[in-house]
Amino acid sequence: MNTKLSALVLAVLFVVATLVVTSSGRADSLRCGTKLVEVGDNTGTLMASCGPPSYRVVAHYAGGESWYYDRGSVQFMKKVVTLGGKIIAIEDGAYGVTGPESPRL
Repeated sequence: MNTKLSALVLAVLFVVATLVVTSSGRADSLRCGTKLVEVGDNTGTLMASCGPPSYRVVAHYAGGESWYYDRGSVQFMKKVVTLGGKIIAIEDGAYGVTGPESPRL
């Protein structure tokens, strides 16, 4: 393999690896005003800190729910995955769709 092709392959692999890492959308916490909700907290803490979600999706087959918080069009939405009343994952989504005003988040 020639040197230019090797450099190109390495550059492409670097870009792909970077995109995979940065696009995974994983997060460990959600800040709502001055309150911080983390993986392991219960849904009562989530509701008290962040209020009701913009919408919920129930996974009947697994007994869990995904709570979505639309934080406005200039911030990423947050997906909070719950199972058995506990937060098991917090992920970043796409940009929100509502206006920039968001009273609790």
